[in-house]
Amino acid sequence: MDPWRELVDLHERVEQAFRDLSAPAQVELAWRPPAESLEDERGYVLRFDLPGVPVENIKLQVEEGSLWLSGQKPEPPAEGRVARRERRYGRFSVAAPLPRDADYEAATAELEQGVLTVILPRRAGRRTHRIPVQWKKTSE
Repeated sequence: MDPWRELVDLHERVEQAFRDLSAPAQVELAWRPPAESLEDERGYVLRFDLPGVPVENIKLQVEEGSLWLSGQKPEPPAEGRVARRERRYGRFSVAAPLPRDADYEAATAELEQGVLTVILPRRAGRRTHRIPVQWKKTSE
């Protein structure tokens, strides 16, 4: 199993435990939106599921080599007593480390049908160069 997924699952279980407590004070913990990242001809593509989050509630920035996404998903007005809740509301936050050749100054972001897509092109001119290793025979 993916160690990051295990950490996210643990975080979600702890949050659920706090929500299940019947204490009068409410504890609000940030949640992480589901995400995926891939590499294609455009560069690096990150997608975050943010259904119900208005674009004005989304903050996206690059800081210290990471892409930081934060915001808030508003809770809809109550239509009765909630018996069970699996949907997430409130503040969210996630940081994604960026590859060294990501051109964050040329990044684009678009929210469409509840999915935020961030495209980070690769910086031009950075290539991998293989250095040959030669065997040198030592004299006896």
